[in-house]
Amino acid sequence: MFGNVFKADLAKVWRWGLFGACALFCLAVSLLYVSPDSAWMRVDVSPGECWGFVPDPTALPQFLEGGFSTGDAIACAAVAHTVFFPVLALVFLHRFFFGDVRSGALRVSLARGVPRPALLLSKLLAASAVLQGCYLVLCAGLALVLLAGGPAGFDAGAIGALAPRLALNCLVNEGFIVFCMAAYAWIGNGPTAAGAVFLATFMGLIAQ
Repeated sequence: MFGNVFKADLAKVWRWGLFGACALFCLAVSLLYVSPDSAWMRVDVSPGECWGFVPDPTALPQFLEGGFSTGDAIACAAVAHTVFFPVLALVFLHRFFFGDVRSGALRVSLARGVPRPALLLSKLLAASAVLQGCYLVLCAGLALVLLAGGPAGFDAGAIGALAPRLALNCLVNEGFIVFCMAAYAWIGNGPTAAGAVFLATFMGLIAQ
């Protein structure tokens, strides 16, 4: 029974256009990476040209003076967009979770004998697979672009620097997905739950 519920949830991700939403998110983030004045991490790829989040043209030299390699710089730039992941997760999970609530499909599933924990676990697994997959593909793609566009000396050492950062970030991302799902399931009202999670998340970031 759980397998059927999980397959149905994956089908809803496609049917509700959530894969498209993830693709648009990736496109928007990628555009930031070619707008050097808009962000906070920089990787020089040629004289006078850089990729990544760059608030300050002196960022990379200062970064390297701290004992980091160019591979570290590429890895940091490739995951700099992680700060936007909570926005994608909030929007994605709101539509994904409350779509069933609004349509009555959740009540029908419960009436057919599907345990509520199984329904929530299925949604959590489906959402995690899509959101984390989107995140990993975006990070890997950005790292490859940075490597391909870099001068001699920007080598595959960046992959070794990127892997542990991705592992830790994915763990934090999963924690946020679980937090959102728990809040949505507990509060039960979409706008209220999304507002509460948004405030808790970004007030925490500001405090940090």
